[in-house]
Amino acid sequence: MWTAAICARVLRARAYGPGTFDAASYGAVVAASDGVETVAMVHAHGLVRIDVVEGTVREGPVGLSFTLPHDSDFRRRLDAIRSFDALVAGGRMVVARDARLRRAALALRAHDARAAGASLRHIAATLLGGGDWPGAGDCVKSQARRLVASGDRLMTIGPLPLLAA
Repeated sequence: MWTAAICARVLRARAYGPGTFDAASYGAVVAASDGVETVAMVHAHGLVRIDVVEGTVREGPVGLSFTLPHDSDFRRRLDAIRSFDALVAGGRMVVARDARLRRAALALRAHDARAAGASLRHIAATLLGGGDWPGAGDCVKSQARRLVASGDRLMTIGPLPLLAA
C-alpha cells in the first residue's frame, strides 16, 4: 500500500477530536500498521489517501490537521488536499464500478498515448499530473507504467468484461 513516505499524493495528517470528518460516512477503508492509520476513499474526483500519524479516525467524527511541506512535491500534495476538500464538500461517494470505469478510461488513454509514441514521462505529466521524475519510490513513473499495462490488457481482452462488471 502506498504511504506518504513514498508518494506525494498520500496526505499526512493528525486526527483530533471532536471534529466534522467521519470516515465511515465516506465509505473509507482504514488499515493500521506501525502506528499509522491509512485511510482510502473513492469519490468523483478520484482516490483520496491519508496517513493518519497521530490520533484515529475510527472513533467517530474528528478534525484533521494536514502536514503540507513546501518542497518539490508541494503541488501534488496541494492537488491531493483539493481532492479531499471536494470529497468533503460534495459528500457523495462514487461506487466502485464508477471508479473502475474511470480508471479503465484513463488506462485506455495511456495505451493510446503510448501507441502514438508518447513517453512514460509525458503520459505521467498529462494523465497523472506529473511530479518529480522518477521521484522517491518511483511513484509517478510506476503509476504511468501500470496505466499503460492496464490499457494493453484492456485492448487484449476487449470491452465485454469491463461492461459486465
